[in-house]
Amino acid sequence: MASNAVAQQTITDYLADHDSEHPETALDPYHPNNTTFYQQQNTFKRLIVAQSTKMQANHVKVAKGVMKGVKNKDLALELKLAEGTVSSIKNRDDVKELINLLYHLQALHEGPSIESRKRLLFEITIDNKESEPKTSIAAIQEMNRMDGVGREKLDTAINITINNDTLPRGALDT
Repeated sequence: MASNAVAQQTITDYLADHDSEHPETALDPYHPNNTTFYQQQNTFKRLIVAQSTKMQANHVKVAKGVMKGVKNKDLALELKLAEGTVSSIKNRDDVKELINLLYHLQALHEGPSIESRKRLLFEITIDNKESEPKTSIAAIQEMNRMDGVGREKLDTAINITINNDTLPRGALDT
């Protein structure tokens, strides 16, 4: 009976975040919507929308321009504002918050950095050193591949091109 109440609460919580989806989806642990990535992505999207609705349209455009790497001068021309106005808009707390949320969503889409991956592999190495040495060795090998350790970078192929006009075939070439 208690597990049924937990399942019902899980469905209720899920539906609060996923209005248009079927309740069966909440119970399927293999459904893509139940992955941490998807849930984090939706959370950031909702936060971005919530933050954007509290802001003026030009302020949102400035934040998006900052994310695209557009210079203040170009933003000012596009939005028909003074360059100083664009600069002051960028320094507003609500605009900084939106930019921060957009950066987090972008980082989520890009995935973990190389440094994060190496750190995770290092942790796997340490955690499994005693109990599963093969796993540790595999993690070390993967770190080495990421760094290029152990790769032979020498070009050992030898190519000889002979110009037959300058050096015609001789008796030894047959």
